[in-house]
Amino acid sequence: MSLYVPVGNIGFNEGPIYSEKFAYCSAVVLDFGKCGAFLAHCLPQLENPLSYDNGAVHSYNFLDWVKAEAEMKGLDIKTARAFVNAGSSEFLEMILKKLEEEGITIIEANTEGAPESIKPTSCPYVRDVSFTPGASRLIITPKPL
Repeated sequence: MSLYVPVGNIGFNEGPIYSEKFAYCSAVVLDFGKCGAFLAHCLPQLENPLSYDNGAVHSYNFLDWVKAEAEMKGLDIKTARAFVNAGSSEFLEMILKKLEEEGITIIEANTEGAPESIKPTSCPYVRDVSFTPGASRLIITPKPL
């Protein structure tokens, strides 16, 4: 059964996992193959301007959230394969740096469907992101808003 991940959250599933309505948000998947995959729907923020964590998953803290959940499940994030669809090239750069610092293998990294990657249109749009553990790439589905 598919698992839906709300905005600003992470989810883990042994089967398909998805999230909707990405505009400037970023999707980060850490795939553990047959064990399952995490999907983080990261809010578009480069750093925490506050002195406290507001409890949401952002581009700057997604890995802290995933690491904590992975440890509880007995998974080593260094064995994961990463798939990234970022909301901008700036967020993509930051997310990739965090993954590389942890030694995580990056399989896919792009801004496909993000606002900067398409020609301007008169119709606002968002993109949905889905993934099945063990797959070779993310599925990005653009949708009108």
